[in-house]
Amino acid sequence: MIHTNRKMMRKITPFLISVVIMLFSAVCFFFSDELGQGEFTVIGLLILSLVTFLLDLVFKKWLKGYKKIVLVESAIIFILIINQYLFFW
Repeated sequence: MIHTNRKMMRKITPFLISVVIMLFSAVCFFFSDELGQGEFTVIGLLILSLVTFLLDLVFKKWLKGYKKIVLVESAIIFILIINQYLFFW
């Protein structure tokens, strides 16, 4: 059982992809900011990426099966995108 759980921890999930994108964005904001306001964005992105990474670990422990994890994480990302589109347009 431990061996199977270790295999699951190594799989790429939508939340892991979003963490990598957020960390890359934070580095880009840090080095390309000219006005000095990018530190707040970098701190926010780092905190958000840490929370997303921890949620990914929780889902990997809680849900059994790679397909369920991908489905749940994709649904959460889809809901957040629709929420952003509908309420902040």
